[in-house]
Amino acid sequence: MPYNGKFQAFEDIIKQIMIVYKHDERPWLIGYSGGKDSTLLVSLVYEAAQRLKEAGSELTKRIYIITSDTMVENPIVKSYMHSSSNKINTAAKHDQLNIQAKIIFPEADQTFWSRVIGLGYPTPEPPGFRWCTERLKINPMNAFVNKCIE
Repeated sequence: MPYNGKFQAFEDIIKQIMIVYKHDERPWLIGYSGGKDSTLLVSLVYEAAQRLKEAGSELTKRIYIITSDTMVENPIVKSYMHSSSNKINTAAKHDQLNIQAKIIFPEADQTFWSRVIGLGYPTPEPPGFRWCTERLKINPMNAFVNKCIE
């Protein structure tokens, strides 16, 4: 359901996004998990981009919506993340917006299965879960960011 413009707080945020978008040419990278916070952010940025286009602004800045597939997600979650990314890409193409949803993956030698089964790492345990977060999410995201800003 498209946003109907009835909430002033959202209107204020959309206007700020439009101002910041025009500030420079650096690409935007938005982390998207499919949860309520990142979904709202993506929706507001999408709305701002549509309004800029309708107002005749040149949409030269690339906006990447980035989702990290750790390859150990619940099948329902994995299906949702891939479906959402495809729908964002389809809508952006239809609306001729410079938005692209991308799904990033860890390097093959950094995957959970490669580390636990292949190299015998212990499974991550609470409270840290650290080695898997860095290898499965942070490093792939950093590599993508570096590639985009080269």
